[in-house]
Amino acid sequence: MLTDYERFLLGCYDAVVEINYENDDIYKFMDLMDDLGLKTYVDWLRKIDEKSGIMSGARHEGIKHVCFEFQFGKGFTYGEKEDYLKSCEETKVLSLNDLIKSVGKEEDYFLDNENIDLVKFSGGDEDLDVLDEFCCDYGWRPIKCKKGFNIEDTQVNEFVELECYQTFTELVDRILNRAIAYYLDEMCWDEDDTESELAYCKRLWKLTKKYDNFYEEELYKIIKELEKSCI
Repeated sequence: MLTDYERFLLGCYDAVVEINYENDDIYKFMDLMDDLGLKTYVDWLRKIDEKSGIMSGARHEGIKHVCFEFQFGKGFTYGEKEDYLKSCEETKVLSLNDLIKSVGKEEDYFLDNENIDLVKFSGGDEDLDVLDEFCCDYGWRPIKCKKGFNIEDTQVNEFVELECYQTFTELVDRILNRAIAYYLDEMCWDEDDTESELAYCKRLWKLTKKYDNFYEEELYKIIKELEKSCI
């Protein structure tokens, strides 16, 4: 019996892959095809995207979903699902996840991972909401996976750490360190809005005490300076 991926390689009368243009599926699809040895054909897709923007073009036309087919010697073409089903009712319409699972790439593409909300996963520690907010803004996604805990960098679809953390506390500490380093080195604050910066710094400092973090003393000094400015 053929796998879904093998059927996809046989062409549109066997299987096509439905791609959601409202997220990053098109880029995951190209990465997957590249991983599976179809780089020559994928390069053609990437060139089209660079010139005209596959995603932006589809969004401009109001298209949310399209189906990709593959033909050896020709490469990838795409069109609307209804058109493929009109041509052949027996065509199997695969999701990108179907294709990923059929080649055993679930872990590489985060299918087996559980996205976690730090506050909820901790059992309701509301102090962690500052880190949930940071992850959202920074493009990090805390996850629970088979090997423990890790962080997905959503901008490059890769794990932040090569080896997973074994405890939730280790995960929190990693995110807290990055949030504080970002606050100290990269965050910009309005000179007239010292109170907002003070409130934010206090939220981070509260977590340094709770998680015995080495930034505790440094943040405390900053808090005292900010409090003087607020007087």
